[in-house]
Amino acid sequence: MEVNKLVDYICVYDDIFGDTKNLSLNKLLQQEYFPFEEAKIYDKKNNIILNKDIRSTELFNFSNINTDNKTFIHWTNLFMSCIEYHIKIYSEMTNTQSMCQIQDLQLLKYQKGGFYKQHVDHGSKSPRTLSFIYFVNDDYEGGELFFELPKIKESYKVGVKKDRLIIWPSNFLYPHKVEPVTKGIKYSVVSWAL
Repeated sequence: MEVNKLVDYICVYDDIFGDTKNLSLNKLLQQEYFPFEEAKIYDKKNNIILNKDIRSTELFNFSNINTDNKTFIHWTNLFMSCIEYHIKIYSEMTNTQSMCQIQDLQLLKYQKGGFYKQHVDHGSKSPRTLSFIYFVNDDYEGGELFFELPKIKESYKVGVKKDRLIIWPSNFLYPHKVEPVTKGIKYSVVSWAL
C-alpha cells in the first residue's frame, strides 16, 4: 500500500470478531451488565472535568486487574489482544514502526443526543500515538465518526458498521468528532496506544 495522503493513515478493518463474539457483547449491553459513568475530559489546565457541552457520553473502563469479574477480564483481554494484533497490521500497511503500549480501554455508550465535539487524542497529559475505535453495533442513527483533515481541507466520514475497527494517528493532524446520536444507542470501544 502506497501511503501519501493523511486519509491513508486512517485504516478500517471489518469483521474483527465475527457474529458470535459481537452478538455476545451486544447481549451483555442489552442486559445493562456494565456499570457506566459520565465521561469526562481534560480541560486547558489538564484537570479532569465533566463538560457536557463538549462530550456527552457514558463510559465503562475495562480492566483485567483489580477485579474478580471474569466477564470484564475476558473482554479486556480479548480487546487488548485484538488491538495489539491490529497495531502490527497497521504498522505494515502504513510502513510505520508503531511499537506501542495500550494505555486505556473504554466502552462508550452514546444515548440519543450523545456526542463528542471535535478534538484530538494527543495531549500533554495523554501523549498518545495511535487511536482506536471499535463499533459494537449499528442499529442506531447519527453518531457518525468524522475527521476534519486540515492539511487537505476536507472531511472524512467513517461509515457505521458493527464489528468494525478504525485506527489512526492520535496527533494534531487528525481532529475528529462524533456527531449526535439521533435514534437508538451507539456503543463503541475506544483505546489509545503510547
